[in-house]
Amino acid sequence: MDKVIRVLSKDGELLIEIKGHDRALTSLCWSKDGAHIFSASSDSTIRKWHSNNGEQLAVLRGHTSAVRSLCLSPDERHLVSASKDYSVRIWDLKANQPVGDQLLHDDELWALAVSPDGKWIASAGLDAKVYVWSLEAVLRQRPDQVRVCIAVVDYFSQPTLGLFRV
Repeated sequence: MDKVIRVLSKDGELLIEIKGHDRALTSLCWSKDGAHIFSASSDSTIRKWHSNNGEQLAVLRGHTSAVRSLCLSPDERHLVSASKDYSVRIWDLKANQPVGDQLLHDDELWALAVSPDGKWIASAGLDAKVYVWSLEAVLRQRPDQVRVCIAVVDYFSQPTLGLFRV
């Protein structure tokens, strides 16, 4: 809530404090080599930082509301974000720009995951749906093949799973 990223040693010693967001932090992820930290915030931005000195390397803008969840693709070429603005966005980390169209839900998003092979993105939110998206279709800008599976969770009965081509 204090807008600060704190990196601690294994012993709990404060190594670095990173400041830059205007509102509360909501999600963090590290690069595999530990050199970079990605942060999401209620200020609608995603930021990339050097983890050793806290230098801000990029600010990713495109969401219109709080960014709630972040995931790196396994090859670390793309970052995926989920937001309160009902959208999932994919970011090209070389260009620091969004790729393809927003992937939309019917309500706020809270959770996000990328499959270990980097082929799929799963997103979930207040619309009680889990969407599974083809990362490859998004990157190739094939909207007819982007959302390939929908799981609808009904809180009052058994969850149902339907496979759909959209």
